[in-house]
Amino acid sequence: MRKPSALGAAKVGSVHMSRWYSHCVVPTRDGVARMTCPICGSNARASGSLFTSFSARSFSFARCGDCGFGWVIDPREDYDVIYDESYYLGRGADSGVNYQVQFLAGPDSLLAKIKDVEYDALLTTLTTVQEARHQGAMSGMKILDFGGGVGGFVRYLNDRGLDAELHDEGYGLEFAASHGVKIRRSLDDVVEHYDVVIAVEVLEHIKDPHAALDTIHRILKPGGLLLFTTGNLARHRGDVATWFYARHPEVHISFFTPDAFRRLTDRHGLRPLPVRFSAGVIQYLVIMRLPYLKRLAYVTRAWWRPATAVIETRLGFSELGAAERMETR
Repeated sequence: MRKPSALGAAKVGSVHMSRWYSHCVVPTRDGVARMTCPICGSNARASGSLFTSFSARSFSFARCGDCGFGWVIDPREDYDVIYDESYYLGRGADSGVNYQVQFLAGPDSLLAKIKDVEYDALLTTLTTVQEARHQGAMSGMKILDFGGGVGGFVRYLNDRGLDAELHDEGYGLEFAASHGVKIRRSLDDVVEHYDVVIAVEVLEHIKDPHAALDTIHRILKPGGLLLFTTGNLARHRGDVATWFYARHPEVHISFFTPDAFRRLTDRHGLRPLPVRFSAGVIQYLVIMRLPYLKRLAYVTRAWWRPATAVIETRLGFSELGAAERMETR
């Protein structure tokens, strides 16, 4: 999983979103706050709280009773602190993140080989989806990695002859630029430019999903593809605060269900598409969460590959993942 910098939590393009979720809490005459879903506008309820030692405070969650969307009610907003160098080195809010270490690792290192498991699977998935849509050769497409952190996936795609570039903000983008990754700093003036926008583990960081989807719609060509990964809250029946995907509320603040994503795309000129991610996407997620067994899991990945289907079904991973821009809104 990759994490964006301040882009994901605070900004999409140049639109500031720091007060978005505060608009979803409406005081009533009896003095009891009523929460409304930022996706569909329906009533929402409190969905637990979680204390983190990293922030030394608790975070409160809400969940929509209709579309199922979940969110952190009181997120942190000091994005330059949250998404600093420590974050990308695995010493931040999510200790499982070490994207800068992976980026700098030699091509024959274990970390680089593990990362290529994910990258190979993402490219296979992307190619399969585009072929099914009769979109022609990947080599002629313009690709944007939206919120792609330090730029590892862009470098991977460029090394394979594909026209890809990175958009992010803050430390991740500056690191990428200093290491020769092709970047695009601003999307403000970009219109119908990209054939594909990729957002791998990004949407859960974004505070205003409407602004994000509006930006993605604008920069995609008509018929263009959004390919993304994120957790599927529909598969979790308890409070959001008890879901494994919400255990880092400093950075994971928006939680989607297929219904919530469909309603979001309906409002922003996109249409969800069926997708089946290649097994390596799931395998990468599993391997990176095994702190002492990474090498064994990597070496034996062909043996336990069939188990990824069971994991994928349990997580509902492919129930979210792709949308295309419609010709008209």
